[in-house]
Amino acid sequence: MLRVTLATIAAVVLGFALFLGGSVLLREEQAAIQTAASCPLTIRHPQEPGAASRQVQWRAFISDPEGEGPRIAFEAGTYEVSGQRLPACLLRVEKLPEAPFRQVDWRLGHSVALPAGTAGGTVEFSAQLAAVPKMTFGGASLYAFDNVTVVDSPVKTLDPEPVRHAVTLRTAASTNAVELWLRLTIHAPISPEGTVYLIAPTLTFRQ
Repeated sequence: MLRVTLATIAAVVLGFALFLGGSVLLREEQAAIQTAASCPLTIRHPQEPGAASRQVQWRAFISDPEGEGPRIAFEAGTYEVSGQRLPACLLRVEKLPEAPFRQVDWRLGHSVALPAGTAGGTVEFSAQLAAVPKMTFGGASLYAFDNVTVVDSPVKTLDPEPVRHAVTLRTAASTNAVELWLRLTIHAPISPEGTVYLIAPTLTFRQ
């Protein structure tokens, strides 16, 4: 007898709609996906100078089987940096994760297909991060993943002054995409409630 549940539906969506290749495997009841409003991303390639920021579909991956996770709303916006308003994704932490944080995971990501001839090359994922008010994180990071290797930049504290985070990844010759993530928590606290700004996220292909 086939039993269809919301968890089963979430698992199917995870397999086919999040990122092809299934980089994250969780039990069905642990996984849920919330589609974001389009948020900015700039992609720079040496053979395509003058790349501009564009709106793409970022997705939140949420693991919260025991109801201990945060509630985070997100939308496109801007943030002022050195007198210039830059495109940003606004992540409003409306409810904090609760101890003991078992299996809690919250991250926002986007997958980029590698252009022909770039597999095996180097990419950089960078962004400026800020928060209002000042916030601390027990398990946050900016990271990139090519289905083989993860490189990350831990995020411990953020305040209204933007700080640049960047990771460099040499992609596997066998891969066809790279995933870009901002994780706000994994099995760890966030404090206090506030808004995190993912400012001018950029993927750069290096020669």
